[in-house]
Amino acid sequence: MNTDYYKYLLVVEDCGSIRQAAELLHMKQQNLSSMIRNIEHYYDITIFERSPKGVQVTEDGAFFLKEARALLEIVDRMESPYLYPSKRYYSQIVDSVNIYCSGVIGSHTLVSVMNQFRERFPYVSVNFLTRSKADMIKAQEQDVKAVSLLITANTIDQLENKLPENLILQPFVRMPIFAATTEDNPEAQQLTVISVQDLLKKKLVLLSQVGLEENFIYELLCKHGKPGIQHVVDNVTIFLDLLRQNRLWTACTSQQAQQNNLRAIPFQEDCRAQSYILYHKDAAEDIVMKNLLKLLSQCSYGREKA
Repeated sequence: MNTDYYKYLLVVEDCGSIRQAAELLHMKQQNLSSMIRNIEHYYDITIFERSPKGVQVTEDGAFFLKEARALLEIVDRMESPYLYPSKRYYSQIVDSVNIYCSGVIGSHTLVSVMNQFRERFPYVSVNFLTRSKADMIKAQEQDVKAVSLLITANTIDQLENKLPENLILQPFVRMPIFAATTEDNPEAQQLTVISVQDLLKKKLVLLSQVGLEENFIYELLCKHGKPGIQHVVDNVTIFLDLLRQNRLWTACTSQQAQQNNLRAIPFQEDCRAQSYILYHKDAAEDIVMKNLLKLLSQCSYGREKA
């Protein structure tokens, strides 16, 4: 069986929706549904329980998907040339690559990838550089030895329509977004969930290292209405002081909330941002970039990263 099918199933699990998964995979929903049914028939199991709200993984499905991940890891090792004795010279490559990001990609995800990359290419330095979306695209057009991590509330089709022909875009991790404020904010004491509309009515401060129009949190909130933004800052200390002293609110990932000792409150609505890997089409011809992209791609087949 084509191992890509296992990857598709993991994307469906990640999305919790065949429709959303088909959108990310650039497939027709009908074709993806048919593929899932064929796999379920082949193994004589039910992997996903369907409902109008999406799909849920069954007990058999959880076992199957766990084995699928293990299988994909083995396949990845078999396809990695630097692991073969005759190719060990690859590990001696001295090089440098750039990773452009907006500054809010989950650091735990990147640290895990970099640790694996370091084992394979110990003499390749990796530079993390914060860029706006427009600057990422401009730099990426010229830089084969680079990869960009974009986070947006837009769909992959909306992004691809604006990209130069020499750039390739693929889904990275999905991130749930939460409302957040300080632990001692009395407004938050009794809240276990909050609607996006209720957050929009509150006074907000956003932490952003890029322009407001390019901030993915701002994009996400604007899909529901006009947010009451009081301040936009790029300094974490000022951001936290504004939250504490003025009893303001924000929206962020759970990891950002944990790092800054904020209380994260889930939204009633499905509120998630999608990140994407952007790279030059010629990067696949470079052994270092090819392996970096493979490691990053593996993150796309796991669960959502908070």
